[in-house]
Amino acid sequence: MTTIDNVDYEDVFDQVRSAVESGGRMSALYANAHIVRLIKKNNELRRALDRADVVFPDGTGVWLASKLLNFPGFKKRFNWTDHGHRFLAECEERGWSIYFIGATPDAIEKAERNIKRLYPNLKFLGAMNGFEDVERSDVVERVNAVAPDVLYVGMGSPKQEVWIDRHYGELNVRVAQAVGDLFTFFAGSKVRGPRLFQRLGLEWAFRLVRHPRRYFVRYVWGIPVFLWMTLVAFARKAVGKQPWG
Repeated sequence: MTTIDNVDYEDVFDQVRSAVESGGRMSALYANAHIVRLIKKNNELRRALDRADVVFPDGTGVWLASKLLNFPGFKKRFNWTDHGHRFLAECEERGWSIYFIGATPDAIEKAERNIKRLYPNLKFLGAMNGFEDVERSDVVERVNAVAPDVLYVGMGSPKQEVWIDRHYGELNVRVAQAVGDLFTFFAGSKVRGPRLFQRLGLEWAFRLVRHPRRYFVRYVWGIPVFLWMTLVAFARKAVGKQPWG
C-alpha cells in the first residue's frame, strides 16, 4: 500500500525550500479519498505515488481514516488550496520561479492574469494548458527552456501524477508538484465553500450542491466506497493483517 506521509503544509514547504535553496530536487504528490480509491485499480498511479518524494494527505477522508487506522493519525487536516496564495506569496518573497501546466486554456489564461496582478514581483515564467499543450511532443523541452524552480501540474488524477512520474527524470526543475484544480481557484472559477463548511470538513457537500453532475459519482458513490474500504481495512488490522491488503 502506498505510504501517505504524516506531514502538514509547513512540513511540505520546508522540503520544497530545501530542494530549491540547496539545489536539490523533489516530487510532491497528494492523496485524498478519491486517489486512494483509484490506486486500487490503477497501477500507474500507484507506482507514481510510490516513487514520489513526498505524498501528503489531502482532505477530510484520509485524515479521518488515519485516526481510525493509526490513532492519533495524521497531525493536521488540510489541502493545498488552503495555502495556494500563501505559497505564491512565499515564492515572490524568496525570488523563486514557477511554471504552470494544467487546466483549460481559458482557466490558465485567467489564472495567469490574476497572479500577475496580485504578485507583480513573482517570477512567473509561463503556463501551458492541460489539454492540447500537454500533448505536444516538445512539452518537456518547453519547460526546461525556462527551468523553473517550481513546476505546478494540475490536470486531475491520475493524469497529473502519471505525467509527473513519466517525465520527472527529464525535467530541469527543482520541484514538480501535483496541484489538482488549484489553477481554477487562481482563475476565480472555483468558489470555496463557506468557512463553516471548511472547518467541519464538509466542503465536498458544497461542491456537490453547486455542481451535482460533475461531482455525483465522486461523492455520492465515491464516499460510501471509501468508507467501506476504510472499515474493511480496520477489520483487517484488528485481526493482525495489513490494513489495505
